[in-house]
Amino acid sequence: MWFVVCSALQKAALILTTPIYARLLTQTQFGEYKVFQSWVEVTLILTTLDIFYSGYNVGLEKYREDRKMYTSAMHGLSIALTSFWCLIGMPFAEYMGPLMRISPTQFRLLLVYMYVFPIYQFWSSRKKYEYQYKMLVVVTGMTTLLSIAFGTVAAIISENKSDWLIFVRVAVEGVIAIPLLVTSVRGIKSLYNKFYWKNALKFNIPLMPHYLSAMILNHSDVLMIDIICGKAYAGMYSLVYSIAIVITVVQNAVSSAIVPWMYKKLRTQDFKGMRKITTGVIGAMALLNISLILLAPEAVAVMGPPEYAEAVYIVPPIAFGVFLTMIYTLFSHVEFFYHNNRFAATASFIAALSNIVLNYIFLGKFGYMAAGYTTFISYFLLMILHWRGLIRCTRKNDASWRDVFDAKNISLMIGGFAVCAFAIMETYRFNLLRYGLMLSILALIVVNRKRISLFVNQFTHTDERTDETSTVRPK
Repeated sequence: MWFVVCSALQKAALILTTPIYARLLTQTQFGEYKVFQSWVEVTLILTTLDIFYSGYNVGLEKYREDRKMYTSAMHGLSIALTSFWCLIGMPFAEYMGPLMRISPTQFRLLLVYMYVFPIYQFWSSRKKYEYQYKMLVVVTGMTTLLSIAFGTVAAIISENKSDWLIFVRVAVEGVIAIPLLVTSVRGIKSLYNKFYWKNALKFNIPLMPHYLSAMILNHSDVLMIDIICGKAYAGMYSLVYSIAIVITVVQNAVSSAIVPWMYKKLRTQDFKGMRKITTGVIGAMALLNISLILLAPEAVAVMGPPEYAEAVYIVPPIAFGVFLTMIYTLFSHVEFFYHNNRFAATASFIAALSNIVLNYIFLGKFGYMAAGYTTFISYFLLMILHWRGLIRCTRKNDASWRDVFDAKNISLMIGGFAVCAFAIMETYRFNLLRYGLMLSILALIVVNRKRISLFVNQFTHTDERTDETSTVRPK
């Protein structure tokens, strides 16, 4: 549960500052800031190969007796890759910035941030994997508070608000990242390790299309709305998407917490109870997303001024897409464990391409709200493709995906979610009815709080001393 809190704090600054920035900035300025945030995710993949995500988690398990050296090597590889792209990109900032519809200054800050972000990700991932939550809570909370405080001041006093907001983000996280890097590599003579670098590149390069496609799927909406409809509408869509990030943060935190448990279960072929856990996790996330849809009008009113109110009607399809993300992410954990990287990349590419095509067709005809529905359709396609990949990779490894996931219950939850999501949208004019439904969900959670606590403890208190298999180490 502590890791859920920590992961939630990681993006708390983004969530908490949205209502502040939406009121201090014009819609165009707010849209410009959100466009930059979208480019961060895409650029991280191109510059660092996202080695701090699935590949690093797999390495922590595979080289669990040599985590210090392995982590230091991954820091070195990330710094080397970023430096390569900085040498290429910095001289052309005046050209690349306008091409990406951001300022040259923002482009330079974007490249600098590529050094900063991976440091925290490596450090926090290892802390989560080793169940060391105390320092993680302190560092995450401090980063969040400083980002909110300095960002708000910058938004109030500066004229070029979007540039200064971005600078504050890079500066605050950069200052905190330096001691994290020092503690991570202390005692290691070199950040270069041929064995670890080679294996990391071998694992992550085939995943680049997957990661890039996933980021395009997540952020092409904002970028294409910016191009087709304008930055003001990109800002409106981003504000609603920021509401969904509240759920995404929780889902990512749960996903991160369950990864070590899943990998240990798969490695030891101890499938007992896995179906029950994965079904429970998916059911909990369905309930969470339904709650978001119920509270959408109030959430939009809190996050932005009245001119953003019309965007409430894209919350249901966005929340549906977020829910489907949790399902295919759980599928992909199994795929990555069995090194089914190429299929994951193909699936993500197909879904991303479909999203771009659908946005191109419908944004011009129906406006920015169409993006919520095109994204939901693309996520549904991606879930189906990952389901197929899950079946294939478990069959090749003499395992059964049915030991891990309950297809019938998952299908019923998806169908039930669809009916509830779009039915609730029709109740936005009847507040008493919505509040009654919300209280019913809250009462259900309170009544079952002990069961929920016991359920969470099943995979968040895994004992690392059960590791009995040998560890592959470099010669």
